[in-house]
Order: sequence, then structure tokens, then C-alpha cells
Amino acid sequence: MAYHAVKIKTITRKEDFNNLREPWNSLLSTVENGNIFLSWEWLYCWWNYFGNQNLLNILLAYDSKEELVGIAPLYLCSKRLKWGGKIKVLSFLGSDIVASDYLDFIIGNESVCIELMHYLRENKKEWDLIELKDISPESVNLRFIKDHAAKMGYVLHVEKKEVCPFIKLPASWNDYRNGLQKKKIKRLEGYINALEKGQKMKFCRGLLNNSLEETMNIFVTLHIKRMQSLGKNTRFLDPQFMGFHHEIAQRFFEKGWLTFYRLEIEGKIVSILYCFEYNDILYFYNAGFDTEWSKYRVGLALFYFAIKDCIDRGLKSFFFLRGGEDYKYFWTKDEHHTYLIHLTRKGLKRCLVTINYYLEGIFK
Repeated sequence: MAYHAVKIKTITRKEDFNNLREPWNSLLSTVENGNIFLSWEWLYCWWNYFGNQNLLNILLAYDSKEELVGIAPLYLCSKRLKWGGKIKVLSFLGSDIVASDYLDFIIGNESVCIELMHYLRENKKEWDLIELKDISPESVNLRFIKDHAAKMGYVLHVEKKEVCPFIKLPASWNDYRNGLQKKKIKRLEGYINALEKGQKMKFCRGLLNNSLEETMNIFVTLHIKRMQSLGKNTRFLDPQFMGFHHEIAQRFFEKGWLTFYRLEIEGKIVSILYCFEYNDILYFYNAGFDTEWSKYRVGLALFYFAIKDCIDRGLKSFFFLRGGEDYKYFWTKDEHHTYLIHLTRKGLKRCLVTINYYLEGIFK
């Protein structure tokens, strides 16, 4: 049954977005789907760097007591169709460029989700397409939307997208280690033992010399060096992308949500993991390591120590985030996928939108 006491307010100004930090994060801490990529810090920082000429369209849902009970973190942009013409698209903040796993409405109540969908439907002249990317398969809102979209007059398209390996961490390291492939883990431990015997090796969690700037710069240097050795590009060469990460690292550090893991040999960092930590989940974002030490598998060695540390500290999960790279499956067989939702209206424009996305290969 719909919760008719809900009142919807639309935020279109950056100044008003700026003032939402405390109520936003307070609500986020109470919902089942709360994660680091839905934090006010991540999405506000994303808007600062990548909002461009688009329009904020954040929907806030308040109950009869004027308490915030739901957030739809959206923005409105214009997209050009393949054969010309434009459409107005509502998307999640954080949808592009920075790999936000996972995005969603910040709602834990089905009736609030329904009221937001009603509101969007009633204001259908403002948009041609609602494109919701990178939704977790565990999202309650994914189920709510699938259950109610057609009844409310939407045309719904749902598609499985990015693969995201993860580890559900057990109570002890031995329990986890015993579940790994014995030959592979023993071989890796052989490399680690060789490093421990022949070199002064140290595993660390935290900042180098208590300096975020120094630690971040070392990570970026090693990451770029690694990517270049593979002949691959990296967004960390883009000043705008780098600006975003310097700012988000500072904001997350202040909240206690930033984690670096380092492997040092003879006082030199040879491998580093750039991670976020929220609600007892470790989100591995990216890594770098010195290619001169690659024969010792220093990248895998650091994951060995990092995963053990997460288990020892009682964290619930280790998320590798999007991408099916082989090294992730050294540590886990478990994976899930993000989902893409497209909501359109019936009519000619809906047909044009659908044809356009098939031509671009977005729909399969």
C-alpha cells in the first residue's frame, strides 16, 4: 500500500546539495543497501568534478513528521540519438567515469520507493528515459521497481551488466585459507617466505609517514607504472580524474573510510592497494606495484596479507568491485553482477530510445 504521507522535494542547486551531508549520511546508515558509493561524500565530489553542464535532480522524500525517509540521487542530462536529435535522461549521480559500485535509491521502505516512482511518472514531461546503472543484485529497490513498474505505466528493461567478484569473509584465516586451491596458495607462500628470508619485508595498513599526499602519490606512480608495463591506459593520467581522487581520499580519510595496504621491502614500497572501508566491508578500488619485483608476485602477496587483516579485524566482506580479472579469482569463486534499469514511457519516443540503445550495443 502506498504511503501517501510522503512529500517529495527536488534539489536542483549545488548549494542545497552541499547542505545535505548530515541527513544524507544519517539515512544511509539505516538502510539495507547502504554502501560507500552512496555516501554524500562520493556523490557530491563526483558532481563537483563531472557534473559539467548537467542539471541536479535529487529527490528527497519526507514523512509526515518531516523526517527524511528516502533519497533518489539523480541528475538530468541530454543525450544525442545515433541518427540525430536529443533525449532527456535521468541517471544516478556517480554513474560514469569513476566506477561506482553500487548505486541505488537510498530507501529501505517499499511504499517510499513507490511514491518516488509515482512522482517521476507524474512529472514525465521532464524526462524521456530513466537510466539507472550499477544497481546491486541485493538491492531491495531493484525488486520494488521490477514488481511495480508495469502497473504504474512504465516500460521496463532490466539487464545484467558488470561482474563483481567478492569474498564473504569467514571467522578465521585458517577457515578461509583451507578453501583456497592448495597448490596455488602454497606456491604463493613460498614466494612470501623467500622475501621474508632474503629481504627486510614489512606489511603495513595505513599512511606512509602519516602523509595522505605522499601515500597517494606513491600509489598513483606505481599504478601508472604497472599499467604502462602492460601497454594499457589508465584514468589516473587524467588531471580531472586525479583531482576527484585526491579530494575523495581526503574526505574519506577524515571519515575513517580510507584504507591503504602496503608491502615494503628494504624500506621501499613495492606494492600498494587503494581501498575504502564502510560498514564492515572492504572495497578494493585499485592497486599499483613495482614491476621490478613482479617475479615475487608482490601484488598477490599484498592481497594475502590484506585479506588476512580484514578477517582478523572481523570485517564481513572483501569486495573486488567490477571486472573479471584472473587475479581476483585466485581468492574467490563468488561473484555477482550489477544491473541496468531503463524506464521509459509508451509511445514513439520510447521506440526511438530503444532502437538507439540497441544500435549502440547497450541492450543485448
